[in-house]
Amino acid sequence: MASRSIETRGEVLGASASPTPLRTAFITGASSGIGLALTKHLISHPTTPYRVLGADVNPPKEDLGPRVHFRRTDVTSWADQSAAFDEAFNLDGAQRLDFFAGNAGIADVEDLVQLYDPTEASAPRQPNMKTLDVDLNAVISGIRLFTWWHLKGKKDRGISNDAEIGRMVVTSSSAGIYPFPSCPIYACAKHGLVGLVRSLAPRLVQHGVTLNALLPAFVPTGLAPPAVWDVLEQQYVTPMTTIIRAYEALLQDLDPAKEREGGNRVIQGDLDPLAEDQPEESATIVSSPTTGQTVEVSAHRLHFRQHATWADPEQTWWGGEGGRNVWKSIYPKTV
Repeated sequence: MASRSIETRGEVLGASASPTPLRTAFITGASSGIGLALTKHLISHPTTPYRVLGADVNPPKEDLGPRVHFRRTDVTSWADQSAAFDEAFNLDGAQRLDFFAGNAGIADVEDLVQLYDPTEASAPRQPNMKTLDVDLNAVISGIRLFTWWHLKGKKDRGISNDAEIGRMVVTSSSAGIYPFPSCPIYACAKHGLVGLVRSLAPRLVQHGVTLNALLPAFVPTGLAPPAVWDVLEQQYVTPMTTIIRAYEALLQDLDPAKEREGGNRVIQGDLDPLAEDQPEESATIVSSPTTGQTVEVSAHRLHFRQHATWADPEQTWWGGEGGRNVWKSIYPKTV
């Protein structure tokens, strides 16, 4: 049986029979939380080792070794992020980019609602858009940058699109599919990422690039206010090991829909998602790259969420070949 890496509840199994050339990953928000955990996982991966360019406004608080290169980056600045991608591409003279994790994120920085107050003479203030800039706009920039640099690397090395897949995973949130009244701008940004992934992925895969999204439930990171631990029971916390297992599922091309039509696919946390003898609930490895998936990560489960069912025959037509032909005649370069 071919060696493979299996991440189940924190334990990484499997070993490579022969050394694998280092791949290059670009991770935003890499100095803490999910980004830091992913960085540690990739540089120590037993079968597919990576070097990592960690882009963050703050450096990591620990020495992560020679495979991790930190660059202070304001992801909302095109110039900053563009320069960081350039550096990542040229790390160790490799001139390649294999994986982008668009993970930097912040919560709402102010209350969107400004109630009318007759004692105030001034008009409403312009809302602070920083949350959208970090959580959505910067990810859009990262997608453009990664795609360009990845394709340049393949072209320069004479590698076909099918022979080497570029992979992107962006961090949305369960707030990207559910209401989140406490942080509505954050929810808006995360909903935007879900729509972006589902709409853009079919085009990118034609060029050998995949795009997927993680939708974590509550994960213990610095984004959460400390007071939350006083009221939250452990069963409602999603451990970081489940997040890493979700990345593994997307990096190793698990097909959540194989042998089952419709509905949402669920991988239980105590199942081996890469096992050959699989229960019905598990996913299977396929030869084609996994793309356009929005994976809700909750407790010890991965839920491969599908888009809403087409409401009627007319909407089904718009979502099928008929609608694609219409849009192709209007936007020939993007369909």
